[in-house]
Amino acid sequence: MTVTLAFYKGPTGLFGRLIRAATKSPYSHVELIAGDAYYGQLTECYSSSETDGGVRMKSICLDGEEWDLITLLHYPSTAANFIQQKAGQKYDWLGILLSQVFPLARHRKNRWFCSEICAAALGFEQPHRYSPGALYELVWREMRLVRRVRLEGRSANG
Repeated sequence: MTVTLAFYKGPTGLFGRLIRAATKSPYSHVELIAGDAYYGQLTECYSSSETDGGVRMKSICLDGEEWDLITLLHYPSTAANFIQQKAGQKYDWLGILLSQVFPLARHRKNRWFCSEICAAALGFEQPHRYSPGALYELVWREMRLVRRVRLEGRSANG
């Protein structure tokens, strides 16, 4: 089974720009997808969003100009179930401030920011320590990934 992570690098508002500046990353958000994902298709994505008020599932058309996709090998599609079970829990404003903007490693239980809930769904320890950019770097460099999906729809070995 596979899991795909979709990292957002497109236009964003003030909050997204602050996340990028604080974490020194091109990514302001991350979504988890059960299985493979492809550009230009409406895809069920799981995450926590400040715009949506917290943990949710949302159908998103993943545009290759705005998203980078990484498909991971050997992760059960049940990782999305972890996020579904948390649906409706609030966004972790304090956690993102105290673990990403200020490196104090603090967060609130039962509240989540995007990279925190995706890292937790994948079973990573201390998931609140991951920004979207840090999660990208970890999976791209150190995890067993299947492929990074290219804009033209072809895949390459990682």
